[in-house]
Amino acid sequence: MQKALDILDELASGGSPSRLSALARRIGLPKTTVHRILHDLVGYRLVIRTDDGYVLGEHLYELAQCAGAVRPRQLRRLVTPFLLDLCRQTDATASLGVLAGRSVWYLDTVYAHRHADVIRQTSEQASAHCTSAGKALLGYRPDIVNALSSARLPGITPATITDVNALRCELADIRRRGVAYSREEYVRGIVGIAAPIYSTDGLPVAAVSVAGRADEIDQLRDSRAVQRTAQAATRLLRDRFAASGR
Repeated sequence: MQKALDILDELASGGSPSRLSALARRIGLPKTTVHRILHDLVGYRLVIRTDDGYVLGEHLYELAQCAGAVRPRQLRRLVTPFLLDLCRQTDATASLGVLAGRSVWYLDTVYAHRHADVIRQTSEQASAHCTSAGKALLGYRPDIVNALSSARLPGITPATITDVNALRCELADIRRRGVAYSREEYVRGIVGIAAPIYSTDGLPVAAVSVAGRADEIDQLRDSRAVQRTAQAATRLLRDRFAASGR
C-alpha cells in the first residue's frame, strides 16, 4: 500500500506525464515493481497510461470530491454549455479544471480551431502552480501552498514561477482581482486566463479558463468573458443545489 501511495504522490507532484523509468528512479524502486503497481492502479482508474507516460486518473478526483456537494461528472454536465459559449466569445480554447493536491485536472475542454494543434500537446493533468486554472484554485488552498514551502517548484518553461514566496504573492493578487493568469508558464507562447466557480459554501469547486497564443489573446476582453462565465456557472450551481434542498 505504501508503495502505491508513493507512486500516486509522485505523479501528483510532477503535474506532467511520467515515464516508467523516470518514475521508478525518483521513487527508488525497481522498474518491475513500479510497473506491477501501476498496472493495478490503471485497473482501478486511479492512474491513466498515455502516450507520454502515466498521469493521475479521473477516478481519483471523483473519490476526492465524494465528500463535497459536487461530483466531477455533474460539474462537467452543468458547465460544458458555458465552455462552448466562452470558446465562441473569445475564439480561444476553453476548459473546466478542478484541483487535486498540487495538480489541476481538466474535466472538459472545448478547442478553438486556431489553437488546437498547440494546446492539444498538453496533458489532461498539469501542475497547478503554472496554469491559470490551477492558480485560480490554489489561492484558496493555503494548506497545499504551505506544503510546497520546503521544495523549489518545478520549472516547466523559463517563465514558470518556481519560488514559493513569489507564488504566494501572486495568489494574494488573484484573490483580490478574482482572475488568474498564466503567462507562458506551462507552454511557451501560450497564455491562460481563469476564474473560480464557487459552491454553496462560498469556496471554489472548479475554475473555467481560456488559453491561446500570447499575441492573439485580448487580456481585458477575455478576462471579463471568463469572469462572466464563472459567475454564471456559480449561479447555476447554487440554483441547482437550492432546488435539490442541499
